[in-house]
Amino acid sequence: MLDDANISYDKKMNEKELCAQFGHPQHYIPILNKYPGMNVCFGHWGSEISWKEYIENPQNKSNWFYIIKEMLRNHPNLYTDISFTLNDQEFFSVLKVYLSDPKILGKVLFGSDYYMVETKSTEKKFGFDLRAYLGEDFYKTIANQNPVKYLN
Repeated sequence: MLDDANISYDKKMNEKELCAQFGHPQHYIPILNKYPGMNVCFGHWGSEISWKEYIENPQNKSNWFYIIKEMLRNHPNLYTDISFTLNDQEFFSVLKVYLSDPKILGKVLFGSDYYMVETKSTEKKFGFDLRAYLGEDFYKTIANQNPVKYLN
C-alpha cells in the first residue's frame, strides 16, 4: 500500500513504523499546496515522543516536531494542536518559546483531549496550568483567536 501511495519508507521498519508513514507530515505538502483554502491541523504537534526527542536533539530534521514546526512557517493553511501532549509540563517552555515566533503563534490550537487529560488530572486544571504558564495573551491566542481563524 505504501508503494501504491508512492510513500517512501525503509524496508527495515517494523509494522508500527510502516503504518506511521501514512500520516507522515511531509506527505501533506502537495495537498497543502494544491488546496491553499483548506485548513489542515496536525494533531498533538507530532507526539509526546517527538517532543521529548526534540528537546534532546533539536537539530534532528527527521523528527516530526521539527518537520511540523518548519511546515507551519511555510504553509498558511497548516495548523497544529497541543492536546494531551502538553499534559506533560516538561513541554510548556518549548511551547512558549515557539509561540514567540510570529509565524507559529497564529497556527497553534489549544486542545485538551479531555478524556485523556482526565487520566492524569482534570481538564480544568490542565487549562489553568497552561494559562498560568503562558500568560493571558498567548493563551487567548491559542484557545480563542486561532480556533476561530482555523474554523473560519
